[in-house]
Amino acid sequence: MGLFARKRKSGIVYYISFVWNGKQVQERAGTDKRAAQQLERQRKREVRDATYQPDMSSARPTLGEYADRWLARRRTRTVADDRSRLTLHVLPFLGALHLDEIRPKHIRELVESLRERETIGPKTIRNVYGTLRTLFRDAVVDELVVATPCVLPKGALPSVPNEE
Repeated sequence: MGLFARKRKSGIVYYISFVWNGKQVQERAGTDKRAAQQLERQRKREVRDATYQPDMSSARPTLGEYADRWLARRRTRTVADDRSRLTLHVLPFLGALHLDEIRPKHIRELVESLRERETIGPKTIRNVYGTLRTLFRDAVVDELVVATPCVLPKGALPSVPNEE
């Protein structure tokens, strides 16, 4: 098993290599070295425990695929609101990206695009961001991403006016 990099026009792409059922398997792991190392460790565990399945789509789910699974196992009062926030605001913007490809700049661009809409209030934007932050926290726990990309600088989220 191993990790190796290849130079492409778009930059460096990492691959992992391992033996499964007597065959050499190579899998694209993305452009982030830490995420590639994490995927390599995950594949080692799966091969060792005989749980590896060569279905590539489950190895690197998109945000949309993971959101469906995340919402299905969610047992909070806000699950309907979370589904609505993701469906209306997040998935049209980021849903096709793989979880490990989403960076803080994507989250910042999402928040900026929501702020530009005049039909969405600041509280809604903060709720959308909170739902996305919780989703990525769970993705870290599920070992699908190394770290959450939901780390915005101070002032990036709109302030909510005090209600009197």
